[in-house]
Amino acid sequence: MALLCLNFPAGAQPSRVATGLQPGDVVPNVAIDHLINYQRPSADLYAFKRKLLILDFWATSCAPCIGQIAKLDSLQTGFGDQIKILSVTGERTQAILNFNKRYDATHPQKNRLPSVVEDKALRKLFPYHYIPHYVWIGQDGKVAGFTSAYYLTAENIRAFLTTGRLDSIPVKADVDLERPLFSSNSLPLNKLLTYKIFFKGRLEGTGASARVRQGEETMGICWTNETLAGLFNNCGSKLIANYSPKNMVVQAADSAALFYVNKRIAKADWYHDHVYSVDYIIPKVEPQIFYQDVLDFISSSSPYQAVIAPQNVKHLELRLGSSYSNDASSQAAYKNTLYAKPSGSLVNGPVNDFISWFNEKFPGWPILIDKTNATQPVTININQDLKSVAQLQSVLAAQGFQLITSDEPIDMLIIQPHSNAKP
Repeated sequence: MALLCLNFPAGAQPSRVATGLQPGDVVPNVAIDHLINYQRPSADLYAFKRKLLILDFWATSCAPCIGQIAKLDSLQTGFGDQIKILSVTGERTQAILNFNKRYDATHPQKNRLPSVVEDKALRKLFPYHYIPHYVWIGQDGKVAGFTSAYYLTAENIRAFLTTGRLDSIPVKADVDLERPLFSSNSLPLNKLLTYKIFFKGRLEGTGASARVRQGEETMGICWTNETLAGLFNNCGSKLIANYSPKNMVVQAADSAALFYVNKRIAKADWYHDHVYSVDYIIPKVEPQIFYQDVLDFISSSSPYQAVIAPQNVKHLELRLGSSYSNDASSQAAYKNTLYAKPSGSLVNGPVNDFISWFNEKFPGWPILIDKTNATQPVTININQDLKSVAQLQSVLAAQGFQLITSDEPIDMLIIQPHSNAKP
């Protein structure tokens, strides 16, 4: 799924500029002083009149933006003189030239798109928070609309060239995540005690995000554009010690609303229709109670219900053996090279770092849980590629740890469809 990159807004401007031009507004003839990949080093917007002009606001730090370059080039080539796509960034000219050089060396198709660099004027006309951000300007010189990458397609361009409208495409309006989702500025936040909303489908104007809400008397969480499985995972990580996705058990014949499984549907299309956003604010309670409430709320509002219950599951337990001693490295600086290739070491770090690494690195192996009762940082040296649990047991035993296989009940996140649900 193409995500969005956060791009903080510019400083305060006069109200019309701060709001920016809106669909239907006539775009002024802005001078463009810095152009690369174009026949001239400068131009103005009216040079592109009588064709569909698409402004692509991007940055070299935005991976989804970079992923769009080949698609944009293909669209420009396919529609020829009917459209013009201009990439727009506030970054310095040399930075973009260096980026293009790296891009061209690592991609089969060079970046041939004309680019507005060191931009300030266009950003003032079209302020945004998240990129990529696309501004459609019609042949009449008026703003037609704003879209995310998902809706910038050959089909939609063809439809616009025929009708001159973007009627069927949702407007990408930046979402103010400082406020509860879909709330207006007239909502007095200092008086708000409870706010709960659950939204299905991609929320245009923001990416996948998580935001903790803290008020004087309230607490809350806001997750946007997350899959249902992801939302359940988020809650499970707060409610189950040493939680990993291995703790999730799906007891359903059809999990199509939880995971991308139908390869006949494009992955981007599936994500667009199967992500959710939730904003949950209540009076302050203990975190365990809060996240259980959130889990119950999502369960009651979605096609699936999730409960946490003990299950007899074969798992691994990490324990301290009688010979364990961390004295030699107790003064060493924290260092974690477990994620290197081959796996390195955890030096003077929390044991949970090792547990998390193991459960992430070896999804097909049994769940590992912490039974060390360690109150101090630990050092664990791997320094090799692990091929089996037995090999890891041997490596840990040499350092005073025990790796025990157990089938005692452990907490699991169990997901089932509601009896009357239609995922």
